[in-house]
Amino acid sequence: MKRLHCEASAIIDATPEVVYGIISNYLDTEKGHPAILPPKNFKSLVIEEGGQGLGTVFSVTASMGGSEQKMRMRVNKTEPGRLLVETDLDRPLVTTFRSEPYEDGQRTRFTITTDWEAHAGLMGVFEALMAPSIMRRVYNEELQNLNKLVSTGIVINQR
Repeated sequence: MKRLHCEASAIIDATPEVVYGIISNYLDTEKGHPAILPPKNFKSLVIEEGGQGLGTVFSVTASMGGSEQKMRMRVNKTEPGRLLVETDLDRPLVTTFRSEPYEDGQRTRFTITTDWEAHAGLMGVFEALMAPSIMRRVYNEELQNLNKLVSTGIVINQR
C-alpha cells in the first residue's frame, strides 16, 4: 500500500506552551482542541479516556471530500510544550502536532502532519490524488481557528 502524507503550518501568535495547552486539552470545547476543529469536518467528538494530553482516547466523525469516517484516536506521545501525537486505533494513521518557538519564543511555528496508508485499488488511487489537498484545506482552517482563539487573549494552563 502507498503511504500518504499531508502537512500544513502557520505562525501562531502565542508561545509554544500556550499552543500546546490548547492542543492537549480535549475537554474544553471553547478553549481547547475541540474549539479549533471545523464543525463541518469534525462531528460527535466523544472523550472515552482521559481528556488532557497523554493517554487521551477519543472518537470523532471526520467528514472530508464528501465521505464520513468514524475514527478512534489515542494520544500516545507527548513532549509538553512541543509535541502531541495521535494514533488511529483502527488503521495505520498518525497525526502529529508540533510547536516550535518562533521570534524568540513569543510566537509559534505550528505544524499539523498526518501520515497514513492509502486504501488498495482504485479507491487508493483517488485517495492519493485528492485526500492530501482536501486535508490540507481543513488543517489550514484549523490553523486559522487556532490563531483566532489565541487572539482572544485566553490562557490555557499546561498540565
